[in-house]
Amino acid sequence: MIERRLVELWIGLRIFTLIWASLSSGLRPMTDREKAIALWPPAPPYTAWAERVSAAPWQRWDAHFYVDIVQRGYESDDGTTQFHPLLPVAAKPFFWSPALGLLIVASLASLAFVIVFYRLAALDIPNAETASRLMLAFPVSFVLFAPYTESLWLLFAALSFWYVRKERLWHAGLCGALAVLTRQQGIFLVLPLAYELWERRDRRWTSWAALALIPLALAGWILYRSLNFSDVHPDFSSFNSLLYTTILAPSAHKVVEVQAMLPPWEALSKAISITQQYPTRGNILNLVLGGVMIILAIVAWPRMRVSYRILTVILFVVAFAYHTGPETPYMGLPRHLLLAFPIFIGSAPALERFKGPIAAVSMFGMLALTFFYVLHAWVP
Repeated sequence: MIERRLVELWIGLRIFTLIWASLSSGLRPMTDREKAIALWPPAPPYTAWAERVSAAPWQRWDAHFYVDIVQRGYESDDGTTQFHPLLPVAAKPFFWSPALGLLIVASLASLAFVIVFYRLAALDIPNAETASRLMLAFPVSFVLFAPYTESLWLLFAALSFWYVRKERLWHAGLCGALAVLTRQQGIFLVLPLAYELWERRDRRWTSWAALALIPLALAGWILYRSLNFSDVHPDFSSFNSLLYTTILAPSAHKVVEVQAMLPPWEALSKAISITQQYPTRGNILNLVLGGVMIILAIVAWPRMRVSYRILTVILFVVAFAYHTGPETPYMGLPRHLLLAFPIFIGSAPALERFKGPIAAVSMFGMLALTFFYVLHAWVP
């Protein structure tokens, strides 16, 4: 019954965000299809109009790269090799409409994640439905309905924890590997999952071998890039040089011109200073939403499993360490922090009594962030 209510909430949000994004796109058409086809009234060919209304408004920022990958594959010098392959591979069957295919895959993944997340939360707290609602309707969670990788990554990350809790370790390792093939952050699942094994004193070599699938997946992707695009040339002169010549692609700077991993306190200090100098909508939103996520993590901390704390700390440190230049220093910060899904499990019991006002604020926030995203006014 609860899962049915959550599915109904997902359906409502999916329809709501589709309509809202479509209406918003009428104010500032961005893609060729949006510019060529009017939002209203419907006009033949109706399939093209339907794609213009449903998928084209979501084709923003990183979504362009995923569309390119589905259409023509990876190129070594255009930034596409920075993006891991699982989402575009899953959208390949929709080659006739890559943008729509990516949207469908991401949407179905978010629906599956809602169900898995609820079942995972129910293992620890009686407020699992509240945790699921908080997660699904959180303002930044609009990206779960966009053609981005967050929903697919969260699905496999949550499944990896679910399976390790159920002692189905090869399933856990496989899901962790699929998370790696979705986003680089999947590699961080190794430590919290390993802690789960260590805590239950599992000394079987097969259990630990199952977790080895996670780093092997990353190694396989790096090897694939090396053999096919020759873009892996390890440079040991500095940490960032090594990072961008192995795990990340050298052409990553074609996506974000200035980017580097800094000590998180240094990156945060730069972000605050730059925001004071350039108090743009994006800079302010990123810092405010980052602050909200920190508060949620603090509230959740006493009620989180140790493995959840490990994942949250790693993801937060990495997200706050990612510096993206002298004008927009924390590009993508809110959605990178959203990957720390356990904070919604830990914070749900404390926020239960405030769920009404939180829902109202969250819906307004989701509406605003979707609007800014579609109008190209903010990078999520």
